[in-house]
Amino acid sequence: MLLDETGNDPIRKTTVIRDIVSSVAKIPDTFKRTLYIRQCATMLDLSETILHAEVNKVIKADLRNKKLETSAPEHQPPAHREEDWLTTRPVLSSSETTLVWDDAWQERAVSSILIHYGRMIYDEQSGTSVADHIISSVQNILTYFDISLYRKIIEEVATCIHQGAPPDHSWFISHPDEEIRQFAVNVLSTPYVYASWEKKEMFLQTQKMPDENYVRDAENALLRLQLRKSKRVIKELQAYFDQATADEKNAEEYIINLKVMQVLLQERNDIAAKLGTVTL
Repeated sequence: MLLDETGNDPIRKTTVIRDIVSSVAKIPDTFKRTLYIRQCATMLDLSETILHAEVNKVIKADLRNKKLETSAPEHQPPAHREEDWLTTRPVLSSSETTLVWDDAWQERAVSSILIHYGRMIYDEQSGTSVADHIISSVQNILTYFDISLYRKIIEEVATCIHQGAPPDHSWFISHPDEEIRQFAVNVLSTPYVYASWEKKEMFLQTQKMPDENYVRDAENALLRLQLRKSKRVIKELQAYFDQATADEKNAEEYIINLKVMQVLLQERNDIAAKLGTVTL
């Protein structure tokens, strides 16, 4: 293996790691890419999070280069790649009746919590913020988001975290992107106001006050989104297995997909158990 040839030379080792990252970034399927990253992290003795971040950088750079090469007008919708089996669909503006498709409700819930409580502490022991937890949890499924707005919000927040810290409310409502700005305004100016029961010395007996439930809400929203995405990929893979020819079943890709399927089924069952739901 090339890594063995580098010995203790940090420069050569860094070069090899970058070559591996570039190769993994070319894998079109997100779940296959995740498995390879997991294996590479073990072999290279590196954090999966770091490898994911580096792979995502390469993917974004490639997408920017392709966009520059095509020089497509901004108003022209991007062409769908063959591997993009989840198609991005628009959501109507807040002034109209909102129509949603596929997993838009789950994506919206996660994005709303990210805006509302991103800077809040998710885990006091590690100092992890809600934004840190959300970004880390969705990085494997981000390319499968149905709504481009929610994917864009998460990518913007990930960039802010990489540069120092998650953004606050003012960052969102003054964002140069009108779509993000309007969504943030709608989220932060919700018409539903919780009664001030504490001032009346009437406290909730069975649950925390709403603003103290953000950790539970973030976890539940993430689990429901991950469950939806897992089920959809499982369905796609099952269709692939059902239609595979004898030659395809003997190919390496088929074996890889079987391993991906096993991982997804286990993850689906684990998530469903946490949510207390039954999977069929």
